Amino acid sequence: MASTLQMDLYRTGAGLFLFCCVWGCFIPTTTYKRLGLMAHSQAASMGTMAIAAGVLVEHLSTPLQEWEACVIYWGVWVSWPMIFTQIAAAYWGANKMLPIAGEAAPGASPWKENVVAAAHIAAVLGNIPAWAIICWRL
Repeated sequence: MASTLQMDLYRTGAGLFLFCCVWGCFIPTTTYKRLGLMAHSQAASMGTMAIAAGVLVEHLSTPLQEWEACVIYWGVWVSWPMIFTQIAAAYWGANKMLPIAGEAAPGASPWKENVVAAAHIAAVLGNIPAWAIICWRL
């Protein structure tokens, strides 16, 4: 039987995959399609990451402490705001955080660029400790 954390990670991953499939239908509606495609690809890769985290949590050498499980859960969950701001960037033309995908975009107002940047920084700051715990405990 999978633990609550494992099931939460599986649900997050499956949800990201479902969202990826649905969002793919809307990419043509975006102003900056490469940014829209980036959000689609990122949702797929973050979904894979969440499911992989769920699988790996089952095989840790020692049980997780409650705070470690919390760090892993939120570290993976923080992918959602990042995906949503990538979608916003595809309409806004925000290109500071994703300069390659946003190459054709003119850039957005500072507050929009800051929203996208904050979500991406939060995702990085959430994922690094989550994966450090998983790697340490394997």
